[in-house]
Amino acid sequence: MMDPFLLYALRQAMNSSVSEPCQLSSFSTEMETVCQIFGDTISDTASDDHPCVPLTKAEILSLVYHADMQWVDAVRMLKQTDTKINLDHTIHCIHQQQRIYLDTLHLLQKALGFEPMRLRETVLFASQSLRAGHRIRHLESTARDVIDHARRLCEALETSRGMLRRLAVLSHRLTDHKSNTIRTSLLHLLAQWKAFEELLYQRYVQRVFGHLQLSHDVVSPIGYDRDSVSLPREMFCDAFTSLLPTVLDRALAVRLLSASDVQDFDPKIFIALPRLAVLAGVTWLAHRSGWRGSSLHKHLAWFPGRRDDFHALVRHVDRLEDDTIRSSISTSQRYRYLSIVSGLERALVSPSSRDSSDHSSEQPIFILICALADSILSNAHNARPLNMILKHLFHSRIHHINTDSVQPAPHSVHFQSSCCQV
Repeated sequence: MMDPFLLYALRQAMNSSVSEPCQLSSFSTEMETVCQIFGDTISDTASDDHPCVPLTKAEILSLVYHADMQWVDAVRMLKQTDTKINLDHTIHCIHQQQRIYLDTLHLLQKALGFEPMRLRETVLFASQSLRAGHRIRHLESTARDVIDHARRLCEALETSRGMLRRLAVLSHRLTDHKSNTIRTSLLHLLAQWKAFEELLYQRYVQRVFGHLQLSHDVVSPIGYDRDSVSLPREMFCDAFTSLLPTVLDRALAVRLLSASDVQDFDPKIFIALPRLAVLAGVTWLAHRSGWRGSSLHKHLAWFPGRRDDFHALVRHVDRLEDDTIRSSISTSQRYRYLSIVSGLERALVSPSSRDSSDHSSEQPIFILICALADSILSNAHNARPLNMILKHLFHSRIHHINTDSVQPAPHSVHFQSSCCQV
């Protein structure tokens, strides 16, 4: 799992930065580019006629096969595309079918007993573009090792697709013999995918933040299979409580909290986790909380009478991001944003870790977050339900945390800059 906070910071920086100007191209040039990128998708399907494989929802090989054929059909639509509007529609359909196919591979991983790895279509498209000799946004100058990894990923995917098609045509039932064959091919594909995605991620980090050294592994998985964790939806269904599992996962992964904190029901985590959730809800999980949207008032069930405090918090966070991550092409300024937010996280878990060198922009955000999160525990109506929800969450994690891979560690996650260049 890649650090979702760092991914959020990357998106903020890249969405506000100016990439190389895009030159308008003719329809024929754009069509040629698209065919170069997606052309190999149908290289191993010589016939326009698909073998008759029944579509059976209960059979994963059938789902994978039909998702593949729909992908191929979407690419073949390029032959009938004769206008810019039609081309845009076709490209949209191809991306959509690629996402569907990758979703079926996710289901296939589950059927084989894998800990499922999410395969993002944006990563696939990046590899397809690089393999075809094109550039990708914000990485206009791409190193040879990235291109080589992209090529290996595309080759591994095409090999797996061909094998899965052949097995589905023979029989769409997933037998033990087929499972062993598929498992070998899929493990190779996942290894190539992970290698390319991690390298691409590192290049984006270097592009945005300079040569940044992280004190934690931003791509290391959490020590349990989150898909096996069962949490009642009625407990984690609103803007605030729905953030808690994700925030706890990250806090364990980057060692803001330790496994022993959860196992021992350390009182501090009952205070720290709501605070971390409020910070996440106005930054990297704002798309889920709705706290930075126009309908803020609809998402404050746990914070009665605190709408003005939320508005103030959002203003301070906006100002911080405008002054650092969104408005500057300086890697040192972007790094400053990471430093401030990671310092906030440490302080929210252990307030004694704050010192006189903390950034002045951190102070009002820290105070507002503490006031908002702590107001739940001081509210007689909300304190008991929240404690019950947190206990349920911690109980569910105790059975799945791998204490060997998530060792007790100092409650810190921070970033170190080694030559942040402007």
